[in-house]
Amino acid sequence: MIEFHVPTASLLTGLVCLLMPAVTWLVLPNRNTRVLFWCSGGELMGIGLILIGLREYAPEWATLPLANLFIFLGLTFRAQSLRIDLAISWHWRWIIASAFIFIVVFEGIRLGLQNDLLRLQYNGLIRFLLLSHLVVLALKIDKPVKSNGAKWIAAGYFMVILIILKRTLWLAMGWDIPIPLATSSSVIFLSIAVIFSAVISDIAYLGIENERTHRELIKAKQVAEAASKSKGEFLANMSHE
Repeated sequence: MIEFHVPTASLLTGLVCLLMPAVTWLVLPNRNTRVLFWCSGGELMGIGLILIGLREYAPEWATLPLANLFIFLGLTFRAQSLRIDLAISWHWRWIIASAFIFIVVFEGIRLGLQNDLLRLQYNGLIRFLLLSHLVVLALKIDKPVKSNGAKWIAAGYFMVILIILKRTLWLAMGWDIPIPLATSSSVIFLSIAVIFSAVISDIAYLGIENERTHRELIKAKQVAEAASKSKGEFLANMSHE
């Protein structure tokens, strides 16, 4: 029987999270601010997961506060990408302030209270809120244009939310081990779900951009046809006169 090694799983998950946004960036022809936030968010999450996987070898400040800060910023950047799409982007000062508050509270629990269970629950709560926001934003993008890509983004992140909720509940009930890299069913399912959502969300994001390009082409064609028709009617009237 093959033993599930959590650090290795975290490293592999991080590599997938690094690879998919890089491919997305290379494939998309229009590399605007919206795409930059999406892809850089994925890269930050990938770096954070790799640092967590290196916990046995790297210093604690890199594998705990820095790694979790990268994951927080990664999810925030992805939310910012979708908010730009909806024309409701956050101000950069809000992003910096939220990251500062997150890390202060995280370090307060880690160094001050020295409570691993509370730290895991805090992390779970923050990720739940950010992922829920991503799901809501994706559904808002889907609503007016019926975007299949947005639906898949929402579905991928919703699956991760369910597993985070399950682990948070299990920790609260004492049914799971309050150690970040301890092997448990929740950690195994979470690793699989994150890999799945990393692949699906980036493919789905490509779909959103392609759907947008298709809509813009149709709109441009309609405008050109309307202009051609107006010109034809104008020339016909001039000729008649």
